[in-house]
Amino acid sequence: MAGIFAKKANIWNHYKVTISLREKLMGGVPKDPKIIEGWLKTKMGTSNEDETKQQLYNTLLELGYDLAKREEYEDEKGLERLIDMQNDASSDLAAVKNTNGFKFDEHGLYIEGRQLKAALKESTNILWGGVRTGPTKKGFKSFISERLMVIEDKVYLGIQEPDGIETVIGHVTGPQGPRSTLGYSEYAYRPTLTFHIKELKVLQTGQKLNDKGGQPALTLDQYGELLTCMEEQGIGAMRSMQHGRFDTMALEPISIDDVPETSGIVAEAEKVVLEAAKS
Repeated sequence: MAGIFAKKANIWNHYKVTISLREKLMGGVPKDPKIIEGWLKTKMGTSNEDETKQQLYNTLLELGYDLAKREEYEDEKGLERLIDMQNDASSDLAAVKNTNGFKFDEHGLYIEGRQLKAALKESTNILWGGVRTGPTKKGFKSFISERLMVIEDKVYLGIQEPDGIETVIGHVTGPQGPRSTLGYSEYAYRPTLTFHIKELKVLQTGQKLNDKGGQPALTLDQYGELLTCMEEQGIGAMRSMQHGRFDTMALEPISIDDVPETSGIVAEAEKVVLEAAKS
């Protein structure tokens, strides 16, 4: 759905973007650690039980626990015993339990559109930092911030619950000396995400308005460079550990009639731009 002036004003280009995560997309929203522990416990007896056992076993080994051979935990109570030992390990080490996950609603798990907008801005700065562009010769990052908008507030992952939990061991030094930290992060495994970009055209040519309806803010080649850089920088949490990298599967120009409902944030920005265009 578009605003009542959108078609007549014709100042936007619209693109549909499809990306596919190569491995894990990590959640970065702080959550109650008991939720994650409960999630792990509910996995007993499911097809993921072996993976969960291996994950907990490796975690306890890294924490320095003297464990029996892996085969000793293959019985029905094996996962429960490992979870109990992990809880003991947490208290023994005075570990800080940092638990991160995804936001969700009735449609499933999602990341926010602002995260994708931030990723576009970050890669813009990496590629073209220091370069000035556009009719007012702004820095490229500012130019992109004003002209590229991710339409969706919520970009859904296509799942109702996380595909798994990553246990993260950290080491910090504070006033009380070195200590270990234990954290959990939900992840989605190889999800495919679709979102839409709304691009404000460049309406000026020199000091005059372009009588042909404006030019794209970025060429398709520049979009290719931007998304290719963004693929390696990644999205989501724990990107320093190379999570969140993806491949771009499609960048499709679409008509205004095929654009999804505009989010509140983008609608407000559109209103400001349209009012400026009329004045």
